[in-house]
Amino acid sequence: MVLSRLSIRARITLGSILVAAAIFAIALVAVRAQVATILTTADSTLAQDDLTSFANEIVANPANTLDDPGTGVLLYVRAPDGKAQVDTVPNIIRKVLEHRDGANEKFTRTVEGVDFVVVGRSIPTSAGKWSLWAARSTASSTLALQGLDGTLVIGGLVLLVGFGVASLILASAALRPVERMRKEAELLGAGPGDGGLPVGPARDEIAELATTLNALLDRIRRSAEREKQMVSDAAHELRTPLSVLKT
Repeated sequence: MVLSRLSIRARITLGSILVAAAIFAIALVAVRAQVATILTTADSTLAQDDLTSFANEIVANPANTLDDPGTGVLLYVRAPDGKAQVDTVPNIIRKVLEHRDGANEKFTRTVEGVDFVVVGRSIPTSAGKWSLWAARSTASSTLALQGLDGTLVIGGLVLLVGFGVASLILASAALRPVERMRKEAELLGAGPGDGGLPVGPARDEIAELATTLNALLDRIRRSAEREKQMVSDAAHELRTPLSVLKT
């Protein structure tokens, strides 16, 4: 595998980046979903607010003629006789509303590629039931979400790069004692010596490894000394018989 050919430092950094990427992705999706819910609720609330003034006017005096809504306000108000008293909604939405009664409903319709949230309300009066609907374009919310998507992606990439750099620095710092041990072992292997591997002040796994290896080195040195002594003793014991044989 390719990962097995990488250094421990690289594997730690890569693994940390992958885990962080998964966490960031989940967090970004959750944030976007929450913001989308807030924007959708805001559009519905604004549409309800558009209905409120007309609903209050109908309740106060259902016989009065309703004023036209302000510019950009999309309303459809149907009187008890079935005639539209106010109609500023797009034609596609109007056709849908003609077959509804407006009783506390909310739905979404797409008009020329733009989504509209539509809320309805029915008001019973002495003259009959009035049906009111208000529509709000979600174009601004869509643009806000698109801008948020770009911000989240850029922010996520920046955080991911920063996390990767931090992981590399931390991994390098954590493996620095191992590098010192390797260099010391290289020096010990280059020539005789009675030194040992450096043991750091921290009581961690690396310090335990250094302590274990130092104990192993001590046993190897003692074994080598015993073998050297045995060879020396054997040479001394053999020296006298050989001298006799020569004479």
